[in-house]
Amino acid sequence: MTGPVPDSWHAEEAEEAGAPRALGLEDQLALLDRVRGLEARLAEYSAGGRAPSNVLSAEQEVVRMQSSLAWRLGNAITRPSRIVGRLRRRR
Repeated sequence: MTGPVPDSWHAEEAEEAGAPRALGLEDQLALLDRVRGLEARLAEYSAGGRAPSNVLSAEQEVVRMQSSLAWRLGNAITRPSRIVGRLRRRR
């Protein structure tokens, strides 16, 4: 290997371009690493049946439901019976 390989780090154009080209390549590698990491995390979530968008939409739906007037009234009306039920189970 006596001459520079065109696609290697030691190619003549890399030496001529200087630092900006080197930073560009490092940035590309960092971006590629970040993308692969995010792909791995997404695969983990998807494998568990809990894709991030599904979890987020389910959480938003629960918050929306619990803030409704019907939910709050039902919660207030059934609170005494729930307290009595807990007390009975403790005995």
